[in-house]
Amino acid sequence: ANICRGLFEKDKVLFSALLAFNILRHANAIPAREWSLLIRGPGIVDRETQPPNPKPERIPEISWDLLCGAEFLLDQPVDIDAAGNEI
Repeated sequence: ANICRGLFEKDKVLFSALLAFNILRHANAIPAREWSLLIRGPGIVDRETQPPNPKPERIPEISWDLLCGAEFLLDQPVDIDAAGNEI
C-alpha cells in the first residue's frame, strides 16, 4: 500500500522528514539533546545573561534566542554510558 497516495501534497514533505528523523533517532544519529532543541526550542531565555545580538537588523530576536540557547545547551558536557549512549 502506498501511504503517500492518501496524503495531501503539502503534507508529503513533512511526512518524509518525520520518517527520516525517526530512522536517524533510532540509529542514534541524532542525540537526544539536539532533538529536544529542535522540537521544543531553547526554553526560557534569560536575555540578561546572553551576549548582545551583533546584527539585530538581520537576526530576529527569536532566532538569536535559539542560537544562544543552542550554544548553551549543546556545549554542556554529556554523560555517556559504556555503550556510547547519552544518559
